Amino acid sequence: MQNRTVLFINPDVPGASSSSPPMGALFLAAYVRKRFPQYRFQLLDWTADRPSLQAQADILREIKPAIVGVTTFTDYLRPALDLARLVKETLPDCTVIFGGPHVSARPNDAYPNVDCVVAGEGELAFAELLTLHDGGGELPPVYFNEHYLEDINFHPAWDLVGDWEKYKPTGFFFGIRQQGWVMASRGCPYNCVFCAGGVFRRSRPRQRFRDPANVMQEIRFHQSLHPTRAIFFVDDEFNTNIDWAKEVCGRLASERIGLPWATSMRTTEKLFDEGLLEVAKKVNCRAVAMGLESGNDEVLKAIKKGTTVEFNLRALRLLKQHRIMAHGNFILGLAWYGPDGKPDGERLEQVMDTLNFIREVTRKGLLSSVSISIATPYPGSELGKLVDDFNLNYLDDTSHLGVDAVNRQLIVFRHPHLSPEQIQECYQNAWQSVIYNVPMLVKRFLNISRPEELIDNLKLGYFLGKKLLKGKRNLRNIDNLLK
Repeated sequence: MQNRTVLFINPDVPGASSSSPPMGALFLAAYVRKRFPQYRFQLLDWTADRPSLQAQADILREIKPAIVGVTTFTDYLRPALDLARLVKETLPDCTVIFGGPHVSARPNDAYPNVDCVVAGEGELAFAELLTLHDGGGELPPVYFNEHYLEDINFHPAWDLVGDWEKYKPTGFFFGIRQQGWVMASRGCPYNCVFCAGGVFRRSRPRQRFRDPANVMQEIRFHQSLHPTRAIFFVDDEFNTNIDWAKEVCGRLASERIGLPWATSMRTTEKLFDEGLLEVAKKVNCRAVAMGLESGNDEVLKAIKKGTTVEFNLRALRLLKQHRIMAHGNFILGLAWYGPDGKPDGERLEQVMDTLNFIREVTRKGLLSSVSISIATPYPGSELGKLVDDFNLNYLDDTSHLGVDAVNRQLIVFRHPHLSPEQIQECYQNAWQSVIYNVPMLVKRFLNISRPEELIDNLKLGYFLGKKLLKGKRNLRNIDNLLK
């Protein structure tokens, strides 16, 4: 009898942690299993489980999948390729399919031991590939999917997760471990130069929204599966359609969900609506993350953020007014195409504007937490195209740069105006200004309501302390890291 098991595997990524289940694979499983009842679908998350190579091979031999599907990200491409090799060495007849952002941006690259790569959104493409496989047809080396789902009113196959205890969210939002994740919309209408989401921007409309009633069904499903004490809406931007966002909040109220929740919002003046914040707070919105990126207006314009420093300050003030925690994402070492079509980017004084902005808003208690990263030229982004066009990469395969590059703690391309030492020193100084920031520490600890949140915050402090020490070592050894 033909084995018809489809196995989605999240590869073991050294140095990475698994704070949430792989949603992309679970969306695929949810969509195709209704249409292919003759197949059995399973999920393995080896980033969370950490089995040895021998154990991985033993698991593959035991399950004997007909198809292994892997979602690829640029940072984690090397582990994905290692997994493909292991699958073929263990089960030579197994079909390996890659999907996700990296292969969508670079579908024609060489991917050893991979039978087919999917460029574009996965559900319709995977269904077509399963039809071919079921009929004994040959899969194409590259499947270009130009079609996007019109109806996204379904949720991931969360029932395939099994052990929820292995996922321990480490984000700033809650300090709550029993968390549920919901993607209430897909896509983003913006064009930030650093974002790799451009490979999925062929859809029309650029952003698609689920029915709020369907979103509530997913939250209830989470509650039926595991102890859910908070919800994180993982949408790129929750507030691009204010009427829809308010309707979601209305549903949270009418169905008495009651759980604290968090999401990301755009700080653009027209979108960061005070009326939305008011209804969100009433239904227990606890935190909002924002891509603040820079403290310099010229940089914000050049990276096509569509915001200004004043818009960002307004958003922070409104969140403080409504007692909603604010998280700011910042990027150092940004670059872009100049007016002459050549590489341009931040100057040192513009990076210093960002550092000063971080110090100012944290001193005033406008930010509860921050994420600071170094710009990375992801394939599919305008920054990635710039780096490729002018051959600015230090290495063709940045995965060899190790965990510092993966975690965006190290510059991996030749910046037009800043040296690696300057960028690394600014990055180090930015984190020092946050870690030693008394008002921010006080604000975080005042938001602690449970003993486990105190433990999580102490662990976060330990992690950040290690980050500072590692940053100092990176700064001393920057030349060797980039060879």
